Amino acid sequence: MLIFSLQDTSRYPKHICTKVLLTKTLTSTVVGILISIPIGVGAARNLAQLPIYALCRTIIALSRSFQEIIIAILFVAMVGFGPLAGFLTLAFWFQFSGPACLPELSL
Repeated sequence: MLIFSLQDTSRYPKHICTKVLLTKTLTSTVVGILISIPIGVGAARNLAQLPIYALCRTIIALSRSFQEIIIAILFVAMVGFGPLAGFLTLAFWFQFSGPACLPELSL
């Protein structure tokens, strides 16, 4: 988490900034996918019971109603400018864009 605490990356060498960017992208993708799998499977009607199905579909519908920039502004207001806000925004975006494909699967 130390790498996400860098607030002003303009004073660091370019290879450090690249490392921060790649780390943020990779970890937010992994976290988003790991969170989206249970939500996506729960949103599949043929795999989940009705209350779980309804809850997961509601979560997906609500998350799709927010634009990514609004989520980014919210996270910047919560944690300040920097890679951590970007990490949280990307993880949120991957988390709720991933399950969009899973409910249509017929397993």
